[in-house]
Amino acid sequence: MKITISGDVREYKDGLILSELANCENLDIDEINAITINEEVVDKKNLDITVLYDGDEVEFMLDF
Repeated sequence: MKITISGDVREYKDGLILSELANCENLDIDEINAITINEEVVDKKNLDITVLYDGDEVEFMLDF
């Protein structure tokens, strides 16, 4: 399936969950300030239960 991350379209396996995506992108969960999927805010405590779907657009806002 294709997921857009910060404007870049990438290919991932079906059934990917948000925490797996963050791991694939080498993101430190503690540095994530906010997450949106299709412009809707996702609570960080739902990282392990939020399933991604083909065509989703994900944005990670990080602490620097």
